[in-house]
Order: sequence, then C-alpha cells, then structure tokens
Amino acid sequence: VAPGTLTFTPGVTTQQVSVSVLGDALDEADETFTVTLANPTNATLGASIGTGTITDNDAAPAISINSVAVTEGNAGTVNAVFTVSLSAVSGQAVSAAVATSNGTATAGTDYTAIVAGAVNIAAGATSQTVTVIVAGDLVVEASETFAVTLSAPLNATLGTAAGTGTITNDDTPAIAITDVSVAEGNVGTTAAVFTVSLSQAHVVPVTVTYATANGTATAGSDYTAIGATVLTFPAGTTSLPVSVNVIGDTTSEPNETFVVNLSAPGNATIADAQGQGTITNDEAGPVTVTVTFQVAAGGDDVNELTNVLTAGDSTAWLGNSSSTTASWAGLRFTNVTIPVGATITSARLETNAASTQWQRMAFEFAIEAAANSAAFTATSRPSQRTLLAPRVAHSTDAQWVANTWYQLEQIAPILQAAIAQPGWQPGNAVSLLLRGTGTAWGRKFIRAFEGGAAFAPRLVVTYQVTP
Repeated sequence: VAPGTLTFTPGVTTQQVSVSVLGDALDEADETFTVTLANPTNATLGASIGTGTITDNDAAPAISINSVAVTEGNAGTVNAVFTVSLSAVSGQAVSAAVATSNGTATAGTDYTAIVAGAVNIAAGATSQTVTVIVAGDLVVEASETFAVTLSAPLNATLGTAAGTGTITNDDTPAIAITDVSVAEGNVGTTAAVFTVSLSQAHVVPVTVTYATANGTATAGSDYTAIGATVLTFPAGTTSLPVSVNVIGDTTSEPNETFVVNLSAPGNATIADAQGQGTITNDEAGPVTVTVTFQVAAGGDDVNELTNVLTAGDSTAWLGNSSSTTASWAGLRFTNVTIPVGATITSARLETNAASTQWQRMAFEFAIEAAANSAAFTATSRPSQRTLLAPRVAHSTDAQWVANTWYQLEQIAPILQAAIAQPGWQPGNAVSLLLRGTGTAWGRKFIRAFEGGAAFAPRLVVTYQVTP
C-alpha cells in the first residue's frame, strides 16, 4: 500500500486499513507483511506496527516415480535412470526417501541396491533423477525386475510411490550341429544321427530350421532328403537329435557326403550352421572314381615360342607356331585330388575350340617331373621343365567347330607316372607340356581361362582305389 494518512474525526476511536492480497496456486509456506504507523498528530504512538499473515491454502504436489527398462549388456555396468517428478511446481523444496527392493532381480548380482537414499527437488523445479547401477552378464535368462520405492515425502504427497526397473536380457544361446559318419549297410536304411545343441539352456523355447543338401551323396539313392523342418528346444533343453536315413547298397564306391544346414534361429544365434554326414563304403573291392580338373588361373594355360612365354590371353594354341622345334603349350592343373596308390584307367585332355578351323596339328604330350608343379613364369617356361619318360603323340587334320569340346588322346600312362612320384599328395598340381612336332603354323586355337573359366582346358580322369 502506498503511504497514506489515516484520520480520526472527533469521537471516533477506530479506523481500518485495507491491503489487497493476491491469490496463487503455488504450494508454499505462510507469508507475512507489515503495516507501520508514523508521525501521529494530536496523539502518541502505541503499537505502531501491525503484521499481516497470508495463509497458504494450496494443496501440496504429488511426488511420483516412473518405471524404466535397460538392456543389461555382457560386461561392466549400465545405468537405469528413474525420473522422480512433481504433479505441480512447488514453492518449497520437496524431498522423499528412496530405496530399492528385489523383484526377480537380485541386489548385488544383477544391480546395486540403494538402501537409504533420498531425492531432493529444489523449489521451482519439477523433477530429479535416481540412478540404479545394473550389472552386465553373459547368462541366458529371463528379463528381471527390481523396484525403486519413495517414502516419507516432505512438502508433497505420494503419487506413484514405486517404479519398476526391468533388466532386459540380451544374451542368447548359440546353436551348433555335429558331423556324423555312418556305414551305409547293404540293404534297408541306417540312421545318421546328428546332435543339435545349445551353448546354454534358455528360459524360453528356442527354434531352428534344418534341411539336408547333397554333397557327393545323392538324395533318393544314397540318403532320404529332409526338407525345411523346424526343430524346437523346450525351455531348459540343451540338445536334440536330427536323424537322416542312409540307404544301403552293395556297390563298391567312395565314401560320400551330404550336409544338414541350419537356418532361421529363434531366441538364439547359430555358431555352426552345417553338419556333414559321411556315408562310409563298406563293400570290398576297388572303387572307381571319375573326376574333372580344369585350368583355374590365367597363368596356367600358356604358350612358348622360341623361349618367349605368352600368358593371360583369351586363347591358346596347340601344335606349332612359326617354329617347328620350339613351339610349346603348357597346361597346369591345380588341386588334383587323386590319392596316392590310385590306378589311372583313363585320362583325357578336353579343349574348347576358339574358332572353326581346319589346320593339321601335331604335338607330343608329356608331363613335368615334379610332385607338385609350380606356376609358369618367364624364367620357368614349359621348355625349361624336366619331363617324365612317358610320351603320347597327337596328330590330326580334322575340322574343329567353334565353341565345341574336343577330347584328345588317352594319356593315362603319363598321369600315372606323375602320381607315382615320391612326394605326391592329393591336392598337388600337375603340368601337361605339349611340344609341337608338326610343320610351321600347324596349330589350332583353343579357349583359355581368360576367355571364360567354364571353357578353360580340362582333364577328365578315371581312377580306381581300394578302400
């Protein structure tokens, strides 16, 4: 109130001074102001100061806490941050006691407990946070919970007094499948039993889809195929069998393989997605195998003319270029898987004609005297290689038609000599060396590796081994 004058007329003993008080919705403490009298005329001052008290009539705000979820992680810790909030702004500082309690989570193992904590919200603020430390682990388990509870509020009432902290599990078991070997038998079927396992049991069901696929074995004649099938692990289970029927026969043959592939895991990951089934031959007598090896690199089908190497072209030639004595072709085959002691019954070089051509060509087959033939280089040309004794001659003037495969002479003795060398191992490389023996320019062109891998020269071999 602005300073003013209060006048008592003769005979009057009381007067009033009015002060307007402004209302608000803020919860706050009672407040006071004063009215002071001064400078009396025709009177003396008694009690010169009067106190006005503004009594607060606003309700205290409600204090509440929310619920949160955090992913635990595999190691270390992560913070679960709860928000404690007021329903309205307060003019007073608000506080409450805070404590955690177990739900399905365990203090000390899954999270760090708060025993006698407090949360303080300053006047004019509406929220504050409470942090609970959550521990990471690698345990496959259900998501777990704990509670954060507010109590003993000061300058507030309790709203939502408890918040739930959910520790979300992020660990899953890994699925793997074993390899299996089984003797095929002569009749009927024999079960090849694979074991599919989990690295840990899960608290919920785990699923995975499996299906068979051919390796060297053929579905229908060697084993019974299984299409996409879902395998379900009940909660708590760590291994289940998968059976594939192997079909017996009386044919002497190499061991054969098929696979069981895993895919589409549910509540898990896949660590080993493929199990191999080996059908072991149990018949006596030699086994006949036919296999094809193909030139697999641009530097493995080369020509040499008078000591100059040509490699990496889209075509190569067989026979003679301008020289009748120094024309060579070199064909190197890698990863030749013929076992030690095998008997070669057939070996033929097959080439694909680069164009339609009529020229007569003549050359002599030989093979390098090396248990594992090295790649051709400018300093390791076909003419520089040491040759084994066997030779096979070729001579023809037959027409070749473009893009047609042609099978040349039987060269089994040459290849037999190569695998009989000391140090031979399946997977080594051999080099055929073809020296022109005809007239100058008597040659035919073939497609080389660089002209298309599928059309590169190939060596078709049949051999026998005794199991």
